[in-house]
Amino acid sequence: MAYLNITNVPVVVTESGWPSKGDASEPDATLDNANTYNSGLIKHVLNNTGTPKHPGVAISTYLYELYNEDMRPGSVSEKNWGLFDANGNPIYIMRLTGSGSVLANDTTNQTYCVARDGADQKMLQAALDWACGQGKVDCSALVQGQPCYEPDTVAAHATYAFDAYYHANGMGPGTCSFNGVASITTTNPSHGTCLYAGSTKNGTFINGTTVQSSNVTSGGSSHPFNSGVYSSSLVSGALLLLVSLIFL
Repeated sequence: MAYLNITNVPVVVTESGWPSKGDASEPDATLDNANTYNSGLIKHVLNNTGTPKHPGVAISTYLYELYNEDMRPGSVSEKNWGLFDANGNPIYIMRLTGSGSVLANDTTNQTYCVARDGADQKMLQAALDWACGQGKVDCSALVQGQPCYEPDTVAAHATYAFDAYYHANGMGPGTCSFNGVASITTTNPSHGTCLYAGSTKNGTFINGTTVQSSNVTSGGSSHPFNSGVYSSSLVSGALLLLVSLIFL
């Protein structure tokens, strides 16, 4: 191709990954190897390292794959290429320190439920009202003067309520959906003295036990905000599939 002076061909890596588990004939399919490979791959792409012929040129790379496939036929490794299990829990936490916010929390295996970026404000408010009402989340920390009042935005308050509900219900399937306005992250949203469910303080995890709030704003809706089997972690996880801008 170089001989023919064809040098500006966009490159897209459509599948690249490493299995985290294998059978006796697959000794290299381990959690550590999968973490090392995928963490290194993402850092390589995000740093725009490029290729030897085109250093500094961004290459779109898709990780294989987002979820484990427990029912997939074949060897053990065929079922274990995912970054998450079927419930949206990370198989391992990528070592991405210094590479931005995509699974950047590499010090804990905790996950958190947060308001999705760009979510409709009215839908967020409705979901917040439901969580603090029928969802039985203790939202007293969101009252003015309390640790989690600031920032006083619907998204920030919804994140606190969503995460409390998510942890109170064992981080189970569908507990971080809220009609698509929530997503799962490994980045701890705690700030200052506002500690979210699942956070650590002095080495102790804060549980998500809920108490009926005496400071609740509820729209009285009976809508089942968390009826889905899979959470909207697909939205968050999509960031992991496309780890670079399309080559232009």
